[in-house]
Amino acid sequence: MPALPKSSFLRALVAFAAACAFSTVAAAAPPPAPDADARLTSTARLLAGAETDYAMHERIAALESWQAHRTALAPKWERLQRERLSVIETWRNQVLGSDISTCRTMLYPFSGPDFLNAYLLFPRCDTYVLFGLEAPGTVPQLESLSADEAGLFLKDMRVALTDFLERNYFITSRMAKQLHTPRLKGVLPLMLASMGLVDVRILSVEPFDLGPGSEAARRAGRRAQGVKITFSHAQVAKPQTLYYLSLDATDRALAANPEFLPFLAQFGSSVTFLKSASYLLQATSSPARARCCSTRPTCWSRTTPASRTATCAIAVSRCASSAATRGRSATSTTATSTTLPPPIAPAARWRNCHSRSAITGRTAAPA
Repeated sequence: MPALPKSSFLRALVAFAAACAFSTVAAAAPPPAPDADARLTSTARLLAGAETDYAMHERIAALESWQAHRTALAPKWERLQRERLSVIETWRNQVLGSDISTCRTMLYPFSGPDFLNAYLLFPRCDTYVLFGLEAPGTVPQLESLSADEAGLFLKDMRVALTDFLERNYFITSRMAKQLHTPRLKGVLPLMLASMGLVDVRILSVEPFDLGPGSEAARRAGRRAQGVKITFSHAQVAKPQTLYYLSLDATDRALAANPEFLPFLAQFGSSVTFLKSASYLLQATSSPARARCCSTRPTCWSRTTPASRTATCAIAVSRCASSAATRGRSATSTTATSTTLPPPIAPAARWRNCHSRSAITGRTAAPA
């Protein structure tokens, strides 16, 4: 097959990535999607290196720096899809079954900017709640950037995406620098790039917080900052919402954000997804003793380094019972043999869950 021109290749890749997210769903004709915000949707596509027909962004799309951005990202997105995302998609189709369509809320602790994996696994949730330490940031005003400014900003984007494109996860210590440049600040531009890749239509982006908080809470530490993104996809018959909150979820730090756990509780039963940083749940000052996963949202999941044989682990849990129990009671079906670490908190209240997990990614040599 002859090589596609780069512009055609990007269009084909965007279409393929979007199709992957919905490959298990029956081909029923969805109703018309809600009206998208043309500027926001175009911004997401340009950040992903995909073409746009939005008139206000014609100048940016014609810049040499954006052409270079598209050329640099195309093979990396394709490699990520071929070597990692397609593996996840295959596992999802074999294991998750009807859970894909019945998910109402997904909770993704320690997510950073990783919208793509959450959406690939569960593309039909009503609500996605992500949180991490990184600041939310703002939507870049691409149309107002000069040619030089656009070039520098797009370069910062590529640097910030490097680890994700190579490993399918972000590295917290590196994001501390990558997301604090004079031009790129926060996770939102990276999330928008992932949305642009899967052909999401963005309806709105707005700041979000947990409320004014009490004076005592403000004295206790840093208040959470967040962003709310409303979006839709042509194959989903409803608007969907993503909340991203920047906050420290350790026991002590949560004193500054007492509204956080009630905020989670309002969503009721949820699917909880942990892909990386699962070791945080076992630390002495574990994130609220995993209360975000054990108090109200009735699903819990964790992953393991699998004796250092995998660079990426994915676990998804669905609760089999809503009755709270003492201790941890779960059955696991794993795609590869792993040694799970000891229980997180023996005295914690857990839900009975049925856990399904898969190890994906490349095998790494023992350290």
